[in-house]
Amino acid sequence: MKSRSFLLLLIISLFVFMLSGCGADNQTSVTPTPEPSTPPTPTPTPEPSPETSDSGSNKPKGPVYEPIGSSLAEAYADYFLIGTIYTPNTLVDPERSLVIEQFNCITPENIMKPESMQPSEGYFAFTLPDAMLKFAEENNIKVIGHTLVWHQQSGRFLGQTSDREKAIEQLRNHITNVVGNYKGRIMAWDVVNEAVKDGAPLPADGDWTKCLRETQWLRSIGPDYIEMAFRFAHEADPDAKLYYNDYNMNDEVKAKVVHAMVKDLRAKGVPIHGIGMQGHYDTNVSIESVEKSIKMFSELGVEVSITELDISVNDASVSKSLTEEQEVRQAIVYAKLFKLFKQYKDNIVRVTFWGTIDSKSWRRDKFPCLFRNDYTPKEAYYAILDPEKYLAEHGVAEE
Repeated sequence: MKSRSFLLLLIISLFVFMLSGCGADNQTSVTPTPEPSTPPTPTPTPEPSPETSDSGSNKPKGPVYEPIGSSLAEAYADYFLIGTIYTPNTLVDPERSLVIEQFNCITPENIMKPESMQPSEGYFAFTLPDAMLKFAEENNIKVIGHTLVWHQQSGRFLGQTSDREKAIEQLRNHITNVVGNYKGRIMAWDVVNEAVKDGAPLPADGDWTKCLRETQWLRSIGPDYIEMAFRFAHEADPDAKLYYNDYNMNDEVKAKVVHAMVKDLRAKGVPIHGIGMQGHYDTNVSIESVEKSIKMFSELGVEVSITELDISVNDASVSKSLTEEQEVRQAIVYAKLFKLFKQYKDNIVRVTFWGTIDSKSWRRDKFPCLFRNDYTPKEAYYAILDPEKYLAEHGVAEE
């Protein structure tokens, strides 16, 4: 029994000795916990921006604007500013390069309309216009504010009240905040937009207020909302030029109403500095009618600007591109207009196109712009670059 106990004790002692020897070789039987390390930050895939573009062998997707070697802005440097619309897409090529090379003035298409600037009462959204101003200032481009007072795209609260004093305060608050926020940075404002009814002849007594469009502002305040809007804008930025802007201004009926309105308001000391003729024409437009209105408005002693110019091709097919004949016909009308505009360079401050490429135009089905969908210039571009030469080359007689 003792021998068995001794043998068992010997075996246990030998096992303990072997176990302690293994531990000595490793210094510790506990696996050390590794120090926590910061995982490498993944490098994000660069996103396209106005400042950077694809480099290396990767080619940009979609169309690319190739420099033409000429500039509309430079061609008309001695005449008037040449503008186009601005959208957030303008910050990205190919739109960005086209705008920088060809134009020296921009008008926001939608981002400064009332409901975009004040989407809810008392809340003003400046982010998108701020980006526009940054782009413009970095590239020496003038900016037009569009638009402060309009019957459309004005949300559900602006002017939508039967309380006149509340409506006046809404009008004042909107204009003061928007114009004041960009004081000194915006060249001109379209203060009141499209306030005159279509086809309403000026009464024999000259009372233009009878020709005003039925809008929320007319209902809530009365005809004097127009005067108030201009005074509020002038108070917010005394150096900015203030415009009344409307379409069909080459229609003699509407032109006479606008002429009477501006003449009356200026006689009262209302700060209206310019009239914007939108210029949404087609290939049948009467050049004579355009000239007649320019002369009429110029006699008031105010600036005139062509603010939203585009020329639709009447017989264009939506499913097809323009034929060579259609493109030349459109170009000839553009050439005639710019020949006229040059004659009135002392009265016209700017000509702004309402779009760059056809597929992004609000009238895209009629191909009204100067550039095709692939950003190449149409005949109209070259017609505007040198209208007299273009008309002569196409056998258009002097008028």
